[in-house]
Amino acid sequence: MSNCVLPASDPVRLSLLRISAEETRLGEEYLESQHDRSPTVAANNYIADDDWDANFEVGLGSFSTALRRRRRAEIGRVR
Repeated sequence: MSNCVLPASDPVRLSLLRISAEETRLGEEYLESQHDRSPTVAANNYIADDDWDANFEVGLGSFSTALRRRRRAEIGRVR
């Protein structure tokens, strides 16, 4: 199964989280009120994007890249 890639339409892969239009609106209002604390999130309106699986993968990839860069920088300082 490790070599198996599920299509995006596969129900196993799709997130079960569903946010209503009202919840999205309230979330957007809250994020705007917290703009100083989370400027990137507020500016990009991530809460309105309902592709949670893809967003998680992008975030995880960014996090992983940052960890690798930090580790390389730490190794470089030790030598």
